Amino acid sequence: MSGTIADYLAASCEAGETDIQTLIDTSEFPSPAVRFIASTCDFRIVDGHVTRVDPDPETWFPDKALKRRGSSWLVPVTVTTELLDGAALHLPMALGNVFQLSYRQSTSLDTGGRTRQVLTLFDDHVLLGPIRRQLAELGAEESERVDLLFGPGRRFRVEKADRLPDAVCG
Repeated sequence: MSGTIADYLAASCEAGETDIQTLIDTSEFPSPAVRFIASTCDFRIVDGHVTRVDPDPETWFPDKALKRRGSSWLVPVTVTTELLDGAALHLPMALGNVFQLSYRQSTSLDTGGRTRQVLTLFDDHVLLGPIRRQLAELGAEESERVDLLFGPGRRFRVEKADRLPDAVCG
């Protein structure tokens, strides 16, 4: 499969192809996943047609937009006292699409260490469990920028933003 379901739906909407059943029938993605993404995030189904919606500024943060780094997805984050104390992170809904999560579904990410990281899709955000341990290992301080990397095989790591990029999260 190439791209994400959201990419597929966005391209279809731009091309004027909005009938939900046609989009489901012609998609290379699983039908339930297409219908789910078409009714959440950046899209809505209205009278059997997929439409794009503007994201709610309360739940979408431009400074946390997904970016590509090789075959991984990158989310820049500024370290806060709350993160250092173990708070979970609210991340863009697009991550739910990347991992093809259903509503309130969680996935476990491989950190390369003894523990795994949990990512859960909610109504208006994706929640990532605390990254306190990774921040401590990096020696990250408040106001410093770090990059969250989500790689193939559900791999996850945190690295300082000034680090030279690797081709793949691993």
